[in-house]
Amino acid sequence: MTVIVNKTGDIKERLKILLENAKKMSVEIGWVERKQYPDSSMTTAQAAYINELGSPADNIPPRPFMRPTYYAKRNLWKRIVENESRKMIRGKSSVEKALEIVGLKAAGDIRETITLIWSPPLKIKTIRARMARRANKNRVGNLAKPLVDTGYMLNSLTHKVVNGDVK
Repeated sequence: MTVIVNKTGDIKERLKILLENAKKMSVEIGWVERKQYPDSSMTTAQAAYINELGSPADNIPPRPFMRPTYYAKRNLWKRIVENESRKMIRGKSSVEKALEIVGLKAAGDIRETITLIWSPPLKIKTIRARMARRANKNRVGNLAKPLVDTGYMLNSLTHKVVNGDVK
């Protein structure tokens, strides 16, 4: 439910309404739907987790993309919310719209980070496995690019504005 406060009246009352609504809403960014890879029981969220932190037991090195993006972009995301907050006070925006804008921007920033990661390089064994999976299929792409083989994890990254009590 989008609540845009009336731009007339007491500013304290407008702020009170906005804060009450803000306390009930949040934005989730990442793999918020439980999507599985087409040929696997692994979800995209599990794959993202393993890639972000690595898996020593499976000899998979970490290739962080969520945390570096957060630290590099958090001030920009904060400025977006501040700008939307000023609009909210004037009755030109809503908490939901601000969270939607931040969610879109953050998801895009994380996608961009994923596309820029080339290190650590893939092992020869991984590249050979990719080649074998692609045999006799019309698939294109860079066999040596970490984090992007099928594009499924990258393309299923999303955001969702959540109404309700933030837990």
